[in-house]
Amino acid sequence: MIYVFLGDKVELKDEKLSQIKKSVLKDSVEAENFDYEVFYADDLSADDLKKSLITLPAVASHRVIVIKNIKKLNKASQEVLLAFEGSGADHAYLILDGDTVSEKDAFWSKILSSAEVLRLGLSEKSNNVFDMTHAILANNSVKALQIMEAILSEKGQDPLKMMGAVLWAWKNGRAKLKMEQYKKGLQYIQEADLNIKRSRLVPEHAMELLIVKLCCLGAC
Repeated sequence: MIYVFLGDKVELKDEKLSQIKKSVLKDSVEAENFDYEVFYADDLSADDLKKSLITLPAVASHRVIVIKNIKKLNKASQEVLLAFEGSGADHAYLILDGDTVSEKDAFWSKILSSAEVLRLGLSEKSNNVFDMTHAILANNSVKALQIMEAILSEKGQDPLKMMGAVLWAWKNGRAKLKMEQYKKGLQYIQEADLNIKRSRLVPEHAMELLIVKLCCLGAC
């Protein structure tokens, strides 16, 4: 499981981390000594990170690994994290902690799409199209629809521009999809685009239908 803590509310982050540690490490001093590690991205080497991520828990049911100042992660460490994210490993809780990250960056787009993201403080913001696409790639149709409605009501954003973001996100999430799913998703996006451009459906309804279709497709 990967968590991403964003924002400057340190006390709220510490509270959430304490909850995870209590659940996993069971307030065991021995478990905390062997199965809990904290790194700072500023001086974290890819080798040390890889060693930590492949180490199996010694006492607790899972390891808890925290990386702070995540904007400072170097490329080599990012590659290690992507490999961990794609491995399906379930022996560790990985917590990535920082103020902000660039959600347009390919690395962070992929990580955020599969992680549980907590926005606590400065990074907390009104819903945006990237939050919506992350929810779609996580197959969370309820959240994606809620964000879409918020974007349309708060910002009055053009659904066609939202469609472009969905297409970009779908292409970037290709590695996590079967080829049949990926191609079918492209077909759904094209259909929705034509439904809006040719006034076959109300733009908002076309987006709603697309979100539901993509989330169902990804969950198959």
